[in-house]
Amino acid sequence: MAKVLPGVLMFLLVILKGAAEACRESWKPDSWDCYNDGLTSVPQDLPTTITGLDLDGNYISTLSQSDFSRYKSLETLHLSDNRISTINNQAFYHLSNLTYLRLGSNRLTSLRSDMFTGLGNLESLALSNNYLNEIPAGVFSAVSRLSTLVLSGNRLTNPRSDMFTGLGNLQDLWLDNNEISDIQGEPFSSTPQLRGLVLSNNKLNILRPDMFTGLGNLQYISLYNNEISDIQAGTLSSTQLRTLNMYDNKLTTLRADMFTGLRNLTEIHLQRNAITDIEAGTFSSNPELSELYLTNNHIRSIPSTLLANLLQLKYLIFSNNNITTFPFEDLSGIQTLSTFRVDNNQLTTLSSVVHDILANISLRGHVSIQNNPFQCCSMLDFKLKMIPDPYYFFESLIVCDKPSKFHGKRLRDVSPANLTSDSECKEIINTGNVLVGSVYGVVSGAIFMVVIFLIT
Repeated sequence: MAKVLPGVLMFLLVILKGAAEACRESWKPDSWDCYNDGLTSVPQDLPTTITGLDLDGNYISTLSQSDFSRYKSLETLHLSDNRISTINNQAFYHLSNLTYLRLGSNRLTSLRSDMFTGLGNLESLALSNNYLNEIPAGVFSAVSRLSTLVLSGNRLTNPRSDMFTGLGNLQDLWLDNNEISDIQGEPFSSTPQLRGLVLSNNKLNILRPDMFTGLGNLQYISLYNNEISDIQAGTLSSTQLRTLNMYDNKLTTLRADMFTGLRNLTEIHLQRNAITDIEAGTFSSNPELSELYLTNNHIRSIPSTLLANLLQLKYLIFSNNNITTFPFEDLSGIQTLSTFRVDNNQLTTLSSVVHDILANISLRGHVSIQNNPFQCCSMLDFKLKMIPDPYYFFESLIVCDKPSKFHGKRLRDVSPANLTSDSECKEIINTGNVLVGSVYGVVSGAIFMVVIFLIT
């Protein structure tokens, strides 16, 4: 045994090495990196002057005031992905210089009222992915300078009126991935400086004006993946909202009063709802709108003049709907439009005027119009706009569904003569135009002018 003992002692010495040997100096000045080092407690043998400490990915379960008493210069502290379930009285009392604290992905079930005492300069606090189901009144009173609060991925239900008391300087609030089904009692009246609010992945089913009282400076709100089926008139109208994310909800109709008062709105994301109808005037209160996304709905038609006043539009996306009629003429006055998509719809015909409009947009950016059941018999005037130079890419996306003889062929590859002489087309084109088809081979130079005259 005497010969084995030195080896055993050496093994024990390796296990009992100081944390300073396990941790590493970070690339950041005056910071130490103890990430994923198997620690079960806060190391006590690091330089006392450090300003940053990363303890993410360890096995720490409890925090006490003595853990950080020697590190009074800390400005950033990372404690995510541990097993923290208990934070004792005034655990952070000595960290008056701390501005950033990350406590996400732990096992916290509640917050003590004095938990953040001493953190008078804290600006960012992350408590995401814990097991919090309520926030005690006044728990944030000690962190009045907080500008960012992340409470994502907890078990919060309905925010109370006193939940955010003391957070008068808060600018960004993350409440996504909780179980919030309603907002009552004006909980945001304590956060008048809020600029961004994230409520995605919750259980909200209706939006009312009283839910957002006090948010006069709000510019961004994310509400995607809820169960929202209605937006009451005046909701968010008292805000400065610029971006509205509401994709993956249950809206079926866009009413004319849904977005009233939102004159600063620049982006609306409404993808993957169940929208079938859009009322005329829905976006008349949003003259600054530059991005409108309505893909993957069930929209059948777009009202005339719906888009005419949106002169700042850059991105207009209607892909994957059931649109049979679209007011292309509305787009002629929008000189900023650079991306336009109506692919995968039920459009059957396009006029020569539409060709000119699409050509102008394509010169600025991109047009997607493929996968529509185009009836090429009625698109002769559009076809005659397709000349070798200039060649527009969107022209190659127009594929005939009918007549059957040209099914699957690009309209660009079908000659006008073949269209006018096809038997199916003759049932659509009047007798005068059939005569034009018979003249085509004789006076090829004049045929284009004659066809245009008769079709239009």
